[in-house]
Amino acid sequence: MKKKLPSLELILELALKNQLPDLIEGRLPQFPEIDKREVLRLCDVLQKAEYLEIYLAKDGDGFPLPAYGNYINITVQGRDYLERLKQNKVWRRALGWIIAFSVGVATPLIVDWVKLLMRVFAYKHGITP
Repeated sequence: MKKKLPSLELILELALKNQLPDLIEGRLPQFPEIDKREVLRLCDVLQKAEYLEIYLAKDGDGFPLPAYGNYINITVQGRDYLERLKQNKVWRRALGWIIAFSVGVATPLIVDWVKLLMRVFAYKHGITP
C-alpha cells in the first residue's frame, strides 16, 4: 500500500485536537496510510517555524524522532497559520467554481464567435457554405 503524504493543515488540526501523538504512533484508524516519517519531518518544520511545540530527538542521520512524552502544543502563531490555510482553501474552492462557471458560459459564446468569423471570412472571399 502506498503511503499518503500528510498536509500541514492536517498536522496542525490534529495538534489542535490533541490527536497528533496518536497519529505519530499509528493509533488513528482513519489515517492508516499516512507516512509517519513525513509527519515527523513536517512536525520538525512546524516546530522551527514556531507553529508547534513538540519535543523531537534526532537519529544518526538527523531525522526527527518522537521524544516528547505525548507533549505537543499548537502555538498562537500555529493557530493563526491554520486559520489562514483554511481561509485560502475556501477561496481556492470559490475561485475554482467561478472559473468552471465562466468557462461553461464562455465556451458557447466563443464557439458562436468563431462561427461568425468563419462566415464573415467566407463572405469576403466569395466562399459559399
